[in-house]
Amino acid sequence: MSPMIAFEVEQTLQIEGTAYLFARVLGSWDEIVVRDGSTLDGAPLHLHLDFPRAFDAAGEPRMDVFVFALRDADDLRRFAAGQQVLLETPDQSSTPGDDPRGQLGTNGAGRDHDPASPMVGICR
Repeated sequence: MSPMIAFEVEQTLQIEGTAYLFARVLGSWDEIVVRDGSTLDGAPLHLHLDFPRAFDAAGEPRMDVFVFALRDADDLRRFAAGQQVLLETPDQSSTPGDDPRGQLGTNGAGRDHDPASPMVGICR
Protein backbone atom coordinates (compact mmCIF):
# COMPACT_ATOMS: atom_id res chain seq x y z
CA MET A 1 0.00 0.00 0.00
CA SER A 2 1.05 3.57 -0.65
CA PRO A 3 1.34 5.98 2.27
CA MET A 4 -2.00 6.77 3.87
CA ILE A 5 -3.48 10.26 3.52
CA ALA A 6 -5.69 11.71 6.27
CA PHE A 7 -8.98 13.47 5.53
CA GLU A 8 -11.78 14.99 7.58
CA VAL A 9 -15.31 14.16 6.46
CA GLU A 10 -17.29 17.31 5.66
CA GLN A 11 -20.49 15.81 4.29
CA THR A 12 -22.05 12.58 3.10
CA LEU A 13 -24.65 12.20 0.38
CA GLN A 14 -26.48 9.39 -1.38
CA ILE A 15 -27.86 9.88 -4.89
CA GLU A 16 -29.69 7.12 -6.77
CA GLY A 17 -28.00 4.38 -4.75
CA THR A 18 -24.46 5.77 -4.94
CA ALA A 19 -22.87 6.99 -1.70
CA TYR A 20 -20.60 10.04 -1.90
CA LEU A 21 -18.30 11.33 0.77
CA PHE A 22 -16.96 14.92 0.72
CA ALA A 23 -13.72 15.17 2.66
CA ARG A 24 -11.01 17.77 3.30
CA VAL A 25 -7.43 16.61 3.07
CA LEU A 26 -5.45 17.15 6.28
CA GLY A 27 -1.82 18.19 6.19
CA SER A 28 0.38 18.57 3.15
CA TRP A 29 0.24 16.34 0.12
CA ASP A 30 1.60 16.16 -3.40
CA GLU A 31 -0.67 13.67 -5.08
CA ILE A 32 -3.88 11.87 -4.21
CA VAL A 33 -4.54 8.67 -6.15
CA VAL A 34 -7.61 6.40 -6.22
CA ARG A 35 -7.14 3.12 -8.07
CA ASP A 36 -8.69 -0.33 -7.89
CA GLY A 37 -8.33 -1.54 -4.30
CA SER A 38 -8.32 1.93 -2.70
CA THR A 39 -10.22 2.26 0.57
CA LEU A 40 -11.34 5.04 2.86
CA ASP A 41 -11.14 3.81 6.45
CA GLY A 42 -11.48 0.28 5.08
CA ALA A 43 -14.51 1.04 2.87
CA PRO A 44 -13.80 0.13 -0.78
CA LEU A 45 -13.97 3.01 -3.26
CA HIS A 46 -15.17 3.31 -6.86
CA LEU A 47 -12.61 4.67 -9.31
CA HIS A 48 -13.92 8.19 -8.79
CA LEU A 49 -12.17 11.26 -7.47
CA ASP A 50 -13.45 14.75 -8.02
CA PHE A 51 -13.23 18.29 -6.73
CA PRO A 52 -16.69 19.54 -5.73
CA ARG A 53 -17.75 23.11 -6.35
CA ALA A 54 -16.90 24.21 -2.82
CA PHE A 55 -15.97 27.78 -1.91
CA ASP A 56 -14.45 29.38 1.16
CA ALA A 57 -15.86 32.44 2.96
CA ALA A 58 -14.02 34.75 0.51
CA GLY A 59 -15.66 33.03 -2.46
CA GLU A 60 -12.45 31.29 -3.55
CA PRO A 61 -12.57 27.66 -4.74
CA ARG A 62 -11.53 25.11 -2.14
CA MET A 63 -8.98 22.77 -3.67
CA ASP A 64 -8.56 20.81 -0.44
CA VAL A 65 -11.97 19.09 -0.64
CA PHE A 66 -12.47 15.87 -2.61
CA VAL A 67 -15.48 13.69 -3.41
CA PHE A 68 -15.10 9.94 -3.06
CA ALA A 69 -17.71 7.37 -4.18
CA LEU A 70 -18.12 4.33 -1.94
CA ARG A 71 -18.54 0.94 -3.65
CA ASP A 72 -21.16 -0.12 -1.09
CA ALA A 73 -23.77 2.52 -0.22
CA ASP A 74 -24.33 0.77 3.14
CA ASP A 75 -20.81 1.84 4.17
CA LEU A 76 -22.01 5.45 4.23
CA ARG A 77 -23.48 4.95 7.72
CA ARG A 78 -19.90 4.44 9.02
CA PHE A 79 -19.02 8.07 8.26
CA ALA A 80 -20.06 11.36 9.88
CA ALA A 81 -19.10 15.01 9.49
CA GLY A 82 -15.98 15.83 11.50
CA GLN A 83 -14.68 12.25 11.47
CA GLN A 84 -11.04 11.79 10.49
CA VAL A 85 -10.45 9.00 7.97
CA LEU A 86 -7.51 7.50 6.07
CA LEU A 87 -7.25 6.93 2.32
CA GLU A 88 -5.25 3.81 1.46
CA THR A 89 -4.25 3.17 -2.14
CA PRO A 90 -2.44 0.01 -3.21
CA ASP A 91 0.84 0.42 -5.02
CA GLN A 92 0.35 -0.14 -8.73
CA SER A 93 2.77 -3.05 -8.58
CA SER A 94 0.89 -4.77 -5.74
CA THR A 95 -1.95 -6.01 -7.98
CA PRO A 96 -0.16 -7.36 -11.07
CA GLY A 97 -2.70 -10.12 -11.70
CA ASP A 98 -5.77 -7.90 -11.68
CA ASP A 99 -7.56 -7.64 -14.99
CA PRO A 100 -9.14 -4.17 -15.18
CA ARG A 101 -11.11 -4.81 -18.40
CA GLY A 102 -14.77 -4.00 -18.01
CA GLN A 103 -14.22 -1.89 -14.89
CA LEU A 104 -14.63 1.64 -16.17
CA GLY A 105 -15.08 4.57 -13.88
CA THR A 106 -15.76 8.16 -14.72
CA ASN A 107 -13.81 11.26 -13.97
CA GLY A 108 -15.47 14.53 -12.99
CA ALA A 109 -15.87 15.54 -16.64
CA GLY A 110 -18.05 12.53 -17.37
CA ARG A 111 -15.52 10.81 -19.64
CA ASP A 112 -14.75 7.14 -19.16
CA HIS A 113 -11.20 6.37 -18.26
CA ASP A 114 -9.02 3.31 -18.31
CA PRO A 115 -9.17 1.80 -14.80
CA ALA A 116 -5.53 0.81 -15.09
CA SER A 117 -4.91 4.55 -14.98
CA PRO A 118 -5.74 5.73 -11.46
CA MET A 119 -7.79 8.82 -10.74
CA VAL A 120 -5.35 11.48 -9.56
CA GLY A 121 -5.77 14.83 -7.86
CA ILE A 122 -2.67 16.99 -7.83
CA CYS A 123 -2.64 20.27 -5.98
CA ARG A 124 -1.06 22.01 -3.04
